[in-house]
Amino acid sequence: MRWGAFLRKIFAEHVWLLSGAGLLGCAGAIALSGNSAIAQNSIIPDTTLGSETSSVVSLDESFGIPIDVINGGAIRGVNLFHSFQEFNVAALRGVYFLNPDNAIQNILARVTGNNRSEILGTLGILNAPGITSRANVFLMNPNGIIFGPNAQLDISGSFVATTANAIAFPDGAEFSVNSGAAPQNQLLRVNPSAFLFNQVAAQGSNSIENKGILAVPNGRSLLLVGGRVAPTATSTGQILVDGGKLNVFGGRIEIGGLTAPGMVGLTVDGNSLRLSYPAGVARADISFVKGAFVNVAGAGGGDIAINANNLNILEYSILSSGLNLNQGSPGSRAGDILINATGVVTIADDSTVNNTGLRNSIGDAGDIKIVARSLNMTNGAQIQSSIFGGQGNAGNISIQVEGSVSLSGIGADTNPSGRRNPSAIISNVVSANLPIQAPPFFGIPISGNSGSIDIQGRWLSLADGSSISTTSLLGGKSGDIRVEAFDSISMTAAAGISATTFSDENAENVSIVTKSLNLNENAIIATNTFGRGNAANITIDTQQLLVRNGGAVSATSSRIGSSDNVGRGGNIIVNASDSIEVDGVGNITGFFTETSTRNRAGDLTLNTRTLTLRNGGVISSGASRRGSLGGNGGNLTVNASELVEVNGSGSNSTELRTEAYGIGNAGDLIINTRRLQVIGNGVVSTSTYGQGNAGNIFVHNSDIVEIDSGVISSAIQPGAVGNAGDIEVNTKNLFLTNGALIDTRTFSRGNAGTIKINASNTVSLDRNAGVVSALELEAEGKAGDIELSTRNLSLTNGASIDIRTLGKGNAGTVNINVRDTLYANNGNIRTDSRQSSGGAIAINAKDMRLFGDSDISTFVFSGAGGGGNITLTADSIIAFNDSDILAFASDGRGGDITFQTPAFFGDRYEPASPGTNPFNLDGNNRVDINASGRLADGSITLPDVSFLQNSLTELPQTPIDTNALIANSCIARNSGKQENTFTITGSGGLPNRPGDASISSYSTGDVRDVQGDSASRSWHKGDPIVEPSGVYRLPSGKLILSRECS
Repeated sequence: MRWGAFLRKIFAEHVWLLSGAGLLGCAGAIALSGNSAIAQNSIIPDTTLGSETSSVVSLDESFGIPIDVINGGAIRGVNLFHSFQEFNVAALRGVYFLNPDNAIQNILARVTGNNRSEILGTLGILNAPGITSRANVFLMNPNGIIFGPNAQLDISGSFVATTANAIAFPDGAEFSVNSGAAPQNQLLRVNPSAFLFNQVAAQGSNSIENKGILAVPNGRSLLLVGGRVAPTATSTGQILVDGGKLNVFGGRIEIGGLTAPGMVGLTVDGNSLRLSYPAGVARADISFVKGAFVNVAGAGGGDIAINANNLNILEYSILSSGLNLNQGSPGSRAGDILINATGVVTIADDSTVNNTGLRNSIGDAGDIKIVARSLNMTNGAQIQSSIFGGQGNAGNISIQVEGSVSLSGIGADTNPSGRRNPSAIISNVVSANLPIQAPPFFGIPISGNSGSIDIQGRWLSLADGSSISTTSLLGGKSGDIRVEAFDSISMTAAAGISATTFSDENAENVSIVTKSLNLNENAIIATNTFGRGNAANITIDTQQLLVRNGGAVSATSSRIGSSDNVGRGGNIIVNASDSIEVDGVGNITGFFTETSTRNRAGDLTLNTRTLTLRNGGVISSGASRRGSLGGNGGNLTVNASELVEVNGSGSNSTELRTEAYGIGNAGDLIINTRRLQVIGNGVVSTSTYGQGNAGNIFVHNSDIVEIDSGVISSAIQPGAVGNAGDIEVNTKNLFLTNGALIDTRTFSRGNAGTIKINASNTVSLDRNAGVVSALELEAEGKAGDIELSTRNLSLTNGASIDIRTLGKGNAGTVNINVRDTLYANNGNIRTDSRQSSGGAIAINAKDMRLFGDSDISTFVFSGAGGGGNITLTADSIIAFNDSDILAFASDGRGGDITFQTPAFFGDRYEPASPGTNPFNLDGNNRVDINASGRLADGSITLPDVSFLQNSLTELPQTPIDTNALIANSCIARNSGKQENTFTITGSGGLPNRPGDASISSYSTGDVRDVQGDSASRSWHKGDPIVEPSGVYRLPSGKLILSRECS
């Protein structure tokens, strides 16, 4: 039997205690009993209330029970005041305030001595017979209040324990521990309005400490209001709940205090009490340790408010609100948990802050709000707002800190639940593993939305499997996740931020805002849908984003079991004003939108200045490889104002891709950048592996595209049915080298796509690089076309522009438009077909220069298909070093070869005879043009270049006799009349024809014959050197070098 019930029975049987000869009239009995009680409970009234002094009656000597009853005191309106020199309740004893009047709403007890109060037993209220009021109890001792392991409350109203030095009332009245007089009648007749901390005590280490079980009736309030109680003035006292429990089902628990002079406001509404704290005044530290439990869960309502400097929730401690098992009703809502700390909030060691609706509850869970300088969660700590098998919505979680939020650590295997949970640490640069989550529970019919999570701070760090997540089942939707960290977010060691829905409702969005975001070691930001609702979108706004070593950003649509009626995957949008870097470091790393259902994957859009992928990093949008039912892949768009680098150096393929499985189509891949680099094993691709088409690839707005050993590809993979996508590259300059490829291919049934290259300045293919459209072996379909337009085109060192069909299908056509020069040195342009019609080649260039065995060819190796036509249009075409132009068909008609040029020169060119095997023409060190075919040869149309051939007759062994060009004497002019002159200009230093001397640009005059019998002498050493001054024409027409006679 509880003490209160027992005492009520005693008082009912011994009503004399309330008569004139009882408690109110037997001073001697009170004194005697009081002395005995003081020895046991150490309750000593002081004399400050004068004639209204409190008195203590012990019932243990009279009735054999360890009970003390406090009587007397000063009644002022709704308030009953008591004042004590010492106030302590011994273990296994009870102390009860007597309530003599129904008008009493508040019983206020102060301690004016210098010692703290120790409540080791039961503290309660005893109503006199006929009294039904439910008074609140205020216990004030500025020296500190300790509740021991066996401490408990037996009151029907609310309870306040405070270390304030005064309780204030409206209009300025105070009930102070320093007051030596009785309180004024008029000013103290209403409810108190504030706690005054005007003095700072210097005793003890904890202002309020609880190791017991303190509880008040449902819907009431329990307040612990502490202050500084410390050995020195520089350290802060704290409120400590050391393994104790505070229970107010559906009521309010509020804990806080000040460690500097100030006033804490108080609002009293019947049995509902609420505090308000001043800004800018130092607060007390608060700690919950050793399994401390603060619980306000009930059928609805139930608030917890913590106002602290530093708050520590450690060693399996719990702050809990929500709806209890089988409780609540439609429209019910649990109360909120509010934590307001000016310092650091630390939650650790499997401790929990939760606001939950338990199984079969009806109503919504409340919110959780934390405001602090920083938040640290570690070793299995959890913040949770959830519905576990009930009907209702989970509450929202809001975390606002000035500094850091850090999550890390795994809970201990000594956790009372037997589970090792991930946990969280929050401080400047520390990390933690915290499930901050708002999920309805698996397996039980429920309906409702999960709440939103809002985290704001300067830094956020998550590690060791820590997670921030929202989850919804059946009829609800997952809430928003909004994370804003002004400086940085670091996620590592399998940490995660996720939003998941299993219901028909669309999930809300995940939003990340920070200057720097780092995902490392399998950390993930993810949204998922397993129900009919669409997955949440992910939006990231940052300056720098680094994803490495298994890190990922993912939005998926997945199915469970045989269900295929699943919603759309979410979109991913990343806005990184500076850079995005994806570094695989050996693990699958990157950005992914995918679907394994009949619905489509979300789109993936990256907006940044520079995007870098390396070491196996992947950016992908598509249908999942895991049992896809045919949903379409999403589009992938990259907008990088400066650079996109796909660097596959090393053994791992680095990929920028879209893909599709099942019966869906892959999405398009769009790159807008000033510079695109695809290096090493880098791949930019669209593919289909099922019954669908590969997406198109578009590269726009670039100054330069460089592909070094990398690939840009659209393909139909083996076993698939569909068409490869088109590839379109728009740039100023395109450079491919070291086996680099731009290709469209089909390995199964379907057509290869068209390749369109528009390069306003240069296209350069070097070292076995290629632009290829292919129908591979055993494939069925058509190879695509290649269209290329540029100012200058260069193919060197085995590079090629190539269309081929090794399976059943026709080759596509090659159309090349070069505004200036096409230069090839061991480079090829060709279309090949194994058993169908050959593709045509049409090249339009200002000048074509073919060197080093560079071929332009169309081949059909078998079948009746004709060889492709070749049309070359240029101002001039020059071919050297075994560069051939061939249009061949093994079983059909050879293709036509047409030269539309005024000038063609082929090194050692000789027309091949009809029927010549073109394979015998390669390696013969001359230029060949051949259009052979088994059914018929194609036509060859060459320009008339005889004028050029006539001017290129072979030169003699000694084309010029230099001795005959120099006269041995000067040239004398005839004194007769001046003859006509003949001037040659514009020779550029070349003679008109072999054998002619160079002609001076100066005029020649009349000359006289050199006398044949003139004595001449050969030049000897020492003779002067006389240089000729011009070219002179003799009367015979011969030109010689000489000078005029002086």
